[in-house]
Amino acid sequence: MSAQDAAASSVGPETRPQRSVVRELRKSAQRGTRSLIEERLAARCVVRELRKSAQDAAASSLAPETRPQRSVVRALGKSRPAGQRGFTLLEVLVATAIMAIAVSGLLSSLATSMRTAGRLTDYDRATMLARQKMDALLVDEKAPRSAPFQGEWDPALTTGLPCGWQAIVRPWDVPPGAGVGTPVLDRVQLTVWWITNGQRRTFTLEGYRTGILTPQDLAGGPIPPQPQ
Repeated sequence: MSAQDAAASSVGPETRPQRSVVRELRKSAQRGTRSLIEERLAARCVVRELRKSAQDAAASSLAPETRPQRSVVRALGKSRPAGQRGFTLLEVLVATAIMAIAVSGLLSSLATSMRTAGRLTDYDRATMLARQKMDALLVDEKAPRSAPFQGEWDPALTTGLPCGWQAIVRPWDVPPGAGVGTPVLDRVQLTVWWITNGQRRTFTLEGYRTGILTPQDLAGGPIPPQPQ
């Protein structure tokens, strides 16, 4: 008698049904595991399809000009190794270029604003000095007629900016047959100039005052009427 026959004969009749039950349970467990694996695979396929559909819908909704930007972002993201933190060299270069463009534009705007503010300051200063000079000429009875005269302001008043003036007083409204001592209306024309950044800038003011003709005014003959 062989060893196997001896072992089989040694097993009691009551243990054989138990082995059959164990085998059935194992087969059922294997079939359940296979079905569970198949369900998980099917679920993963469904999730992949849903993700792909969502990505396609998002890509189609993007405007044409934004797609290259998405490509750059994806390229930047792929260039970084998985699990590594920080910024890549390409990202740093792109950020530096963007910052340089923004800073250069800002500095250019600031320089333009400062130049404009400087010109306005010079113009306001010249306007104030011109009004003061015009007020002085309107009350100066000794100002010569029909002959230009000029002068310059003290650099201390103009913060070192070269600035001067030129004026001329002419009889404007003269009655017919006017002689010495006849009241007339004079026109005072004042031109103010200043130099900034190597450029000469000017503007002109006009004012009117009353006066009396003197022998010097009539030395050259009758005063011709001025154009209105």
